Amino acid sequence: MGRDFWSGGDHAHFMAEHWHKRLPAHLPSLWSPERAAAVDLQRVRGWLRPPVTVNLHELGSDGSIVQTPVPPASAFERFTDSRDAVRPTLFAYRLHMVDRLFSELLAGFAIGYGWRHTSHAATISSPGGSVGLHADIMDVVLVQARGRRRWRVFPPAATPEVALAQLGAGRMVDWSKTPRPRGDLATLECELSPGDGLYIPALWAHEGVTLDSEPSVSLSFGWYGYTPHIVLAEVAGDEAADRAATSAPHRLFRPIDDPLAGVNPAHHYVSELCAATGVPPSDGLRAAVWDLVTRGPRRTRNMS
Repeated sequence: MGRDFWSGGDHAHFMAEHWHKRLPAHLPSLWSPERAAAVDLQRVRGWLRPPVTVNLHELGSDGSIVQTPVPPASAFERFTDSRDAVRPTLFAYRLHMVDRLFSELLAGFAIGYGWRHTSHAATISSPGGSVGLHADIMDVVLVQARGRRRWRVFPPAATPEVALAQLGAGRMVDWSKTPRPRGDLATLECELSPGDGLYIPALWAHEGVTLDSEPSVSLSFGWYGYTPHIVLAEVAGDEAADRAATSAPHRLFRPIDDPLAGVNPAHHYVSELCAATGVPPSDGLRAAVWDLVTRGPRRTRNMS
């Protein structure tokens, strides 16, 4: 499977210059055309069944994006019926549970941080459709399977600090009430065609819009990013993490860099947490962080 990705030295360059530096990257021809062509709408429709969960994003009368959970069995019909009126977009999760393609693709990325808990999803979007501007606490790689999408990616400095703080704490953000950054602040603008990829680091706001007259299908893989705030909330509770955040917000809400090869991730997180908060290291702290690394954050243990 890995042969479909990272021809030549591209993978080493991506890891060194983008992943570890947390800089976005347009990745042309990331996926082989033959693999992308196998993702047709019939296959996509077959994904929409339990245990997959689906959200429907539609254009509201005021121009905002309205998000609604929908039963997976009826999601595709609802998408088709409303396509011309409200430019719908379906966002489907847990797809590795119904198609091994997602696990194969995940292995093909060769990221190498298996303890970073992952998300597998797909976006099925009508022409002009979008889920709106937003950012994630995950490092995300998107792969375009069908159609074309135009993307803009904005650095964390372009997003209001209150939204970044909510993200860094692992909480939901109401993006409809968050001021949009100016267009000229975008660090990266690109169009994805089938087989192209896009890397979006945690906390970087982004927005994709479907082009052409055909639906777009893109696959997304997210590696959950831990911040000192999230780690502290896991081991000491939300109140303790919020108290610490009042004195060092920027240090607590920035995702912790991945450890170098051969470094125990739990020890790495303990070291980073202690440096950010002044909490002394202890055996109990190391045990609690090991539980976080092996089991995943409380808020996401039932997500994928």
